[in-house]
Amino acid sequence: AVQIQNINGHTGNFEIDVELGQLDVDVAKVMAAVWAEDQGGSICWFDLSQKADRSYQAVGNVDQLSGYFGTYAVHIYVEDEEGGKTFLRGTTFVINADNYISVDRSLNDMCTITIYGANLYGQSVDRVRFPSWSVTDGQDDIIWYEGVKLSDGVFQATVNRNNHAKSGEYLTHLYAYIGNSVAMIGAVEYSLYRSGEFDEHAQEVMHNIIFAVETGGQIYGNARYNDFTQAYTNSDKETAITIGAGGWFATEAQRLLRLIREEDPVLFAQLDTAGISEDVDNENWTYYGSENGQATLLKGSEKAVCIQALISSEAGIRVQNRLVDEQMCRYVEEAKALGVTDLKAQMFLANVRHLGGYGPMEWVVECCIEDGKALTMENLWTSMRDHTENKAGNGVGADKYKTRHEKVMLWLNTYLD
Repeated sequence: AVQIQNINGHTGNFEIDVELGQLDVDVAKVMAAVWAEDQGGSICWFDLSQKADRSYQAVGNVDQLSGYFGTYAVHIYVEDEEGGKTFLRGTTFVINADNYISVDRSLNDMCTITIYGANLYGQSVDRVRFPSWSVTDGQDDIIWYEGVKLSDGVFQATVNRNNHAKSGEYLTHLYAYIGNSVAMIGAVEYSLYRSGEFDEHAQEVMHNIIFAVETGGQIYGNARYNDFTQAYTNSDKETAITIGAGGWFATEAQRLLRLIREEDPVLFAQLDTAGISEDVDNENWTYYGSENGQATLLKGSEKAVCIQALISSEAGIRVQNRLVDEQMCRYVEEAKALGVTDLKAQMFLANVRHLGGYGPMEWVVECCIEDGKALTMENLWTSMRDHTENKAGNGVGADKYKTRHEKVMLWLNTYLD
């Protein structure tokens, strides 16, 4: 027995259910071939999962079938252990669109939204409008795109990032009209950003990456704002404490605390129970928290706990977020000045710059040029890795940072494509 049920024209889903009788073959797999009967389109194969002794099921969607609505043919086959297929029986089913929304994000800076079977209370509509805006700061850049009618019940609009104020998350509502009647019939969320530019979206990605690799356990988007690392924890060159989600070391840690004090002096004074303000003004932060090659400011000490309270306060979190964004913008510009034009390569180098400083970033570029390679993210990584003589050391290409750099590349490919 073959049944096609739970057909939903709004979500595009359908369910294929098969109940096997007695067969002359050993069943290794049950499959369904599905194609648009009146379109002659390509066949889509579904592997059915066994639900009971002789019961099998698969759930499909019209997106798997080129987004077509209409009549489909279904043929059920079983496959034996040797891969031979046996046809059992066929059937057909019809799926009609009911305010079904399709989103095409093949371009980074544009989103094409199409609604099929547009209706209002079951009646065909005259027009569909697509008000769209960037989520940041609300509807300050809202544009009401007029849907283009492609055929009966099918309307389409393309949202262009260049028409709006910001990159990042976008929201589009769909309004249907019949005469003087109007109602919202759907909504979609998506992201838009300008390709190749270090815009708001790219800045957010870099922000999430740096916090993840510094203190977030290499989990994208994680941040530990109250992080406190003693001097010499990771290497003999860490002559001072490292603090905050971005791993600010020595004089950078001093600057972070000074900025928090400027952000909210009253709060800083209330939380400063250990004389941190005085240390910010008077101590040598190149060696703050160490003496004679040993850590002296230990985690859990009064000053360490006080510093953690300061950097994890509301003002501390605001400053850390702002500081990492400012640094990444500056580091990307430095990478551009070194002749790197590819955005992912620039952002990868910003990660290197944050890890080791300007000198190592410049050295990585020089290594790649010396190898005769284009300045892409992948080439910069391989050149940096291959030119590092002391793999066990603390250089930016050392083995200890291998997973960090690989994660950075993975996230750049994931969130910028």
